[in-house]
Amino acid sequence: MNFIKKKIRKFLFFLIYPLIIIIEIIKPIKLIKLCQIKTAFIGTYVQEVDAYFFHKIDEKQKNENYKIIFFEGKLISNSYIRNISRRFMHVKNFSRVLKFLYESLEYWKKKDHLFYLSDYWTRNLTKDKITSRNIFIPNCKKNENNKGIELLENLGIPKNAEWICISNRDSAYKKKYIPKFNLSYHDHRNFSVKSLVPAAEYFANKGYYVVRMGSIVEEKLGSENKKVIDYANSNFVNDFSDIFLLANCKAYFGSDTGINAVSDVFSKKVYFINFTSTQLFHLTTFNYGRLLTVKRIGDKTTGKLLSMKEILGSNFAYSWRYDDFQRNGAVPVSNTSEEIKNFAEEVYYNIENGKPKKEDVEIQEAFWQNYTKYVDKEKLGHHRPHLGADFLRQNIDLLG
Repeated sequence: MNFIKKKIRKFLFFLIYPLIIIIEIIKPIKLIKLCQIKTAFIGTYVQEVDAYFFHKIDEKQKNENYKIIFFEGKLISNSYIRNISRRFMHVKNFSRVLKFLYESLEYWKKKDHLFYLSDYWTRNLTKDKITSRNIFIPNCKKNENNKGIELLENLGIPKNAEWICISNRDSAYKKKYIPKFNLSYHDHRNFSVKSLVPAAEYFANKGYYVVRMGSIVEEKLGSENKKVIDYANSNFVNDFSDIFLLANCKAYFGSDTGINAVSDVFSKKVYFINFTSTQLFHLTTFNYGRLLTVKRIGDKTTGKLLSMKEILGSNFAYSWRYDDFQRNGAVPVSNTSEEIKNFAEEVYYNIENGKPKKEDVEIQEAFWQNYTKYVDKEKLGHHRPHLGADFLRQNIDLLG
């Protein structure tokens, strides 16, 4: 059946080729570009909207003569982002015609007629260039801010109190909204929210409220601390509240599940736990520095944890896929509750003081000296994420 569909699709690409020729002919007069905004996942969605402003700045500087037609994806992950973005962007609804034309241009390799907002986001992802405080906030309406105040009251968060958003990653959202796609190759990123409870209660004891984020989740948080709020399993979950809580928190602490991008674009501090070892360094080194912990990788047969040298010399050294680990007998090992809680103590110090302790900097330098001996240098950017110092001390073999 898939073979027949591919043949039909290829035939249609040839059928539409005359239109592609016409678009090419008028190119010297007016260059037309198509841009499909990635709307299916909240993290990518908010990044693309944010990147639109980087594009506008660039467009003014270059003064190029082209027309971009923006259109949405079929699945809208967050209606509030959509409402806000439409106050300053002209975006068409999802269209099968535009989608097919977009795919046809890709098939015929007419890259001049394709536009990717994600290129602007990646290129400009540095703290001093985050612009969303000048993007979203002026486009928020007064009644929306009042809704936010009402939300906090409903959640039991007092006026002027600060909160930290926490989150784990599971497969519940994808299973519900994108069931026909097999996304199990992301499963190595999953971990239980229960492992976050000691860290959440630590933050609560330090004076912060803690809000567990999510809309479709597999587990309840399970803390009896009144300052630790399982928003994901509350009656107050909606698209507006998701954005409001992440955009106004003191910090985000959790997995790279995508929702952290909302806190990112609102210039909030973001701390990762259980980041995938093989993704971490060749991915985050192209972004600004993070403070985080990673999943160790074990040998399925022996149970031995692999060193960085062994990981970087493996067939899955730079893989993003769980099936690559499985084929090579490797098992990602999630951080323990104790490791996460110890990391929370370091994060608290970072939030309050804005910089790490001297001895923590020294162990970072030791790790990077070891890491750069074995890594493919072409896969490294110029930024350096920071591993939790206590995590490094407890996993000293990572230093070689």
